[in-house]
Amino acid sequence: MTTPPPTDNGPEPAGPWVPPDPSHHAENAPPGGDSSPAETVPAGPPAPPPHGSGPRPPAAPARTNRLAIAALITGLLGLVPIAVAFAVAGLVQAGRRREKGSGLAAGGLAASVAWAVACAVALAASGGSLLAAEDGSDSARPDGRVRLSTLKTGDCFTAEVHDSADPFVDPSPCDHPHNGEVTAKVALPSGPYPGRRELSERARKACKEHVPSNVQRAGDDFEPRPDLPDESTWSDGKREVTCTLLYVGESSLTTALANGLPLARGGAGYLLKQGDCIEEWNGRSYGQPIVECTREHEFQVLAVYEMPPGRYPGVEELENRAAEECARRAVKTWPGGTAPPDLIGPAVVVPTEDDWQWDVRQVVCLVEGKNGPLKRSVVPR
Repeated sequence: MTTPPPTDNGPEPAGPWVPPDPSHHAENAPPGGDSSPAETVPAGPPAPPPHGSGPRPPAAPARTNRLAIAALITGLLGLVPIAVAFAVAGLVQAGRRREKGSGLAAGGLAASVAWAVACAVALAASGGSLLAAEDGSDSARPDGRVRLSTLKTGDCFTAEVHDSADPFVDPSPCDHPHNGEVTAKVALPSGPYPGRRELSERARKACKEHVPSNVQRAGDDFEPRPDLPDESTWSDGKREVTCTLLYVGESSLTTALANGLPLARGGAGYLLKQGDCIEEWNGRSYGQPIVECTREHEFQVLAVYEMPPGRYPGVEELENRAAEECARRAVKTWPGGTAPPDLIGPAVVVPTEDDWQWDVRQVVCLVEGKNGPLKRSVVPR
């Protein structure tokens, strides 16, 4: 088939396209098996695709590995062991499945490393401060607490009752609520460092000589808690022990031990003074719950005084003497019988025979309300 020559009237309209005849090509093929066409055939439109076929859809994008995502999240949260496990598993799985996410897994590992470094720095810093506290080089802290060894004899403080190993305390004026006081500063004899246990025993014996007699009668309510030098301080020639007493009862101290208030069992006047309001007598002979007198309270202290020494007269005799003396003190408190009419009293609390043997002879005079708890102060201070 040849290309038709052009006509004078221009190109004829193209008819329907007919596929070339393979047999025609075969007949006109040159001998010798040359398959080259003898004549040039114009290119026609492409053959239509087979039925049901069409352009191949684009390949689906690669998924992001879920373990890699989990590695990044846990790494940022500081869950270092979990993040490392997720990251390693995510890298392996993403490579096998040809998934994305290796960068996320690497990010999780990097975040884990950063967290680990930060924790190591924090531990090193805290460890250094603890060592400084042990060797005595750090005597104060930003929170205002100080080392016991920096306090002087007679200084008062508040300490953690349940942590005897903590050498830091909160200094406090002795007329404010507190639970401890420095009783002495004792230098131990020179010699090789004896070890912690032996040093504690030596300090206990040395400090016992400086315990006030009134505290000795308090039994288990006061705990000796000396601050000891460590081995490096001892080697530097500093062998001073700070002797302290810590009150472990249910109430707080509000005065210095040197004031001589009885702290023994049976010493009912312990820390009580005229005008104090007692919420409810706690059944013990000391450490009563003192409250503001504007709150409901069972008793108010009329007076606290001490009976003269001598042979123990017995409870009945003591109560009779105390009642007479408390009545005289009531007259002095309210001259001319001007005491509030709604009061009962005075009631008396006297020392027991055991108290008397310990030279505790205090009497407490109390008043209470006739019609229930008091709600105001009725005793002038």
